[in-house]
Amino acid sequence: MSNDQLVEQFKLLKRAKKLEEMGSADRALDLYIELHEKFEPNTSDAYERPAVIYERKRQYDKALELCHKAIEAIENDKMSGTKDKFQRRIDAINEKLKDVPVKEKVITDDYRFHIIGFRSKNKGKSLTAVIFYIIFIIMGVLLKSIYPTLLLTGIVYLVTYFVDVFQSKSKKKAIFIALLLSLTVTVFAAFNLPEAINRVIELESSEGSLEGGEQLFTESEEDRPVITEKHKEEAISLISSEIEVEEATIIVAEDQIAFGLKLLAGTDKNRAMDLLEEFIEILAHRVSGDEDIKAPDFKSHGELYDYYDLTLAGGSDAGDIVAKGSKKKTSNFISWTE
Repeated sequence: MSNDQLVEQFKLLKRAKKLEEMGSADRALDLYIELHEKFEPNTSDAYERPAVIYERKRQYDKALELCHKAIEAIENDKMSGTKDKFQRRIDAINEKLKDVPVKEKVITDDYRFHIIGFRSKNKGKSLTAVIFYIIFIIMGVLLKSIYPTLLLTGIVYLVTYFVDVFQSKSKKKAIFIALLLSLTVTVFAAFNLPEAINRVIELESSEGSLEGGEQLFTESEEDRPVITEKHKEEAISLISSEIEVEEATIIVAEDQIAFGLKLLAGTDKNRAMDLLEEFIEILAHRVSGDEDIKAPDFKSHGELYDYYDLTLAGGSDAGDIVAKGSKKKTSNFISWTE
């Protein structure tokens, strides 16, 4: 393994462990999965930490698989360490499985049949997912509404989850049940949900013509989560532990926050963007601990940024900004400047 690969492996592992410490176990698990997909990790934490997360999620088959892989790596001198702790974890999981009811037993890949996702390496499952999504899109177009399609997607996910839990081997029957239920829900939704949603949209669009309408759709300053100096100091301290970060800044003015990172010369744009996103999520975690708002998760940078507009910049100096972006309160995504 080259030095560059070792450095990238180390950075991935470090970021995953930091996310886990911050309480974002699902996002950390994604990084651990990426680590194993790209490399054959040579540190025990790369096996033990994701195994712990899988065990907490009751995905015992995946936890066992990682423990066995770790033992194999140690036996083949691809990783230093002792096999004992992984064997102890295997024994503990097997003991748990003795007490698990049959319907909650570990779900192996042979039974896994999630239509909702494309991450499966099984071509048959991916093809099935594609077919269902094409059906969803056609129905949405014919019914001139996206809402039945969203409900249809949800009902198919629930049905396939039911199939997984009870380890059904009859995939044809599962597809038939999913399609039948989905069509039923779509028909009902087509005549009810779009009309209700459209009325809400019409009400929002007419707020300017209503007396006092503006107050109904904008948050007051009192409702805005408070960002304290302690929150900023903790976020700056954590992001400064990254190798590339020389200096970090957070400026809060009314409903706007500016994040700045002074980075080591040579830091590329993608890494700068990753660091800036990590920076804003650290602050959101700190504020969510004191305010009644949602912390960042896999789908969002955190509810904090529903109340504040963001500007982000990172570079070695003012004349060498390698990453610059912004996000409005009404947007779910950061817009990066080319």
